[in-house]
Amino acid sequence: MILLNEDSIFGKPSSPGLFVTVSLKHTDNRIWRNLLVPSDAHLGWFHAVLQIAMGWTNSHLHQFTFKDKTFSDPRFELYDPLTIDESKCSLAKLLTNSKDSLHYQYDFADSWDHTILLTKVGITPLAIAATCLEGGGACPP
Repeated sequence: MILLNEDSIFGKPSSPGLFVTVSLKHTDNRIWRNLLVPSDAHLGWFHAVLQIAMGWTNSHLHQFTFKDKTFSDPRFELYDPLTIDESKCSLAKLLTNSKDSLHYQYDFADSWDHTILLTKVGITPLAIAATCLEGGGACPP
């Protein structure tokens, strides 16, 4: 479990939970995770969740794509002036309706492409942490 912020440690509610399915694309065997995450979580925090949930090592660059917008860590200096700082965008701003999806690319050389699909917005309980509910398959080494 990854807490969203220090307030979460003391039990203060964060936000409605988003139920998402993360799937690694272009693999012979299905590799997926069902996650419950706070809707007010920003993409930089969600990247850390994906690293743990999928079994990656956080040793490569990454980016998120939603429609025609790209989000990444500005410290990467990807030299694209249109790339938006991932810490300035919450999941709730992108994933609002069931079946909305977000693209996540990890390791630009090997290009591990993930689809993040919103399956449901939780009403209760409020999500204060990321939780992996179920999944299958291991990511490539």
